[in-house]
Amino acid sequence: LGEVLAKHGQFQEAIEEHRQELQLSEVLRDVIGCAVANRKIGECLAEIGNYTGALKHQRRHLELARSVDNDIEEQRALATIGRTYLYICETNQTSESLKEAENAFRKSLNIVDERLEGKVSRHELSEMRARLYFNLGFLYDNLKDPVKC
Repeated sequence: LGEVLAKHGQFQEAIEEHRQELQLSEVLRDVIGCAVANRKIGECLAEIGNYTGALKHQRRHLELARSVDNDIEEQRALATIGRTYLYICETNQTSESLKEAENAFRKSLNIVDERLEGKVSRHELSEMRARLYFNLGFLYDNLKDPVKC
């Protein structure tokens, strides 16, 4: 339900649904369920401009994914953190945000290239790479670095 609400721009309502999802996952001791719920909450918070809250939940997603050695969720967490830093950059143009975004995207790309072969389909790997390269290109465009674009 939270994802449907978010698709329709009802981010506050979506956050509440994702918080319920998080609570249920905690009760069930479902670490990946908790991780994914934190990612979803973070994504919604980023959409409404609450970047501090978004990063808190996205870092929790990363921490939980790493705690159970889930490479797929670790990659997703890093990509999501990178996108949030891009959002921050769009609002205040700090070089620190761009560096944080680049760092997160590069780590995510490293996981795709070195640890996900055989864990996801080739098609999904290609999509992950394409999104990461797109985001890096956007980032380098913001840095006015056409060579890296």
